[in-house]
Amino acid sequence: MASKALKSKITNAAIFITLFAIAVFCLAPFVFLFVSSFKPGAEMIRNGITFKLDINNMNLNNYKLLLEGRDGIYLYWYRNSLVITFLGTVLSLFFTSLVGYGLAIYDFKGRNFLFILILIVMVIPIEILILPLYKLSISLKLIDTYWGAVLPFAVSPFAVFFFRQYSIKLPRELLDAGRIDGCTEIGIYFRIMAPLMLP
Repeated sequence: MASKALKSKITNAAIFITLFAIAVFCLAPFVFLFVSSFKPGAEMIRNGITFKLDINNMNLNNYKLLLEGRDGIYLYWYRNSLVITFLGTVLSLFFTSLVGYGLAIYDFKGRNFLFILILIVMVIPIEILILPLYKLSISLKLIDTYWGAVLPFAVSPFAVFFFRQYSIKLPRELLDAGRIDGCTEIGIYFRIMAPLMLP
């Protein structure tokens, strides 16, 4: 019994040391970038990769350049990233959960065929779709707009598949209870089913 406990402790210690080493290996580049952000460029070139920070030469010029350099273009890029990420996430969650829910709950003609088409789209490499999506964006005059970056990827076949598989497990009794209480189908989705899909 004692040998099993000792073996378990040794195993746990080995796992901890391994995971700690992996964490250090993964976090080291971020620590290096953070430390280097306070160094002048000449010092970085002279000293190479080092985690040492000289307090006397420490300055915030890199951050000043980030905020003010090239007429604030970097902040503009960050804003673009935030807007596109936010809109893309919200639209993708809304549309894919709605489609996945519909495919799982409602029985209509062609449902299985539609689901198979979605599965087929999953295996198509994104590189094949780039040119048609670009031409479609040109025809809809979405080039150089937020919507041009968001709408082509607002519906992900994998996310539809994921939400369909999850919605299959949702209890049908809740739908019936919602209908008895006078909820519309859209109301059932937003008031009952969508909250159940939240993490």
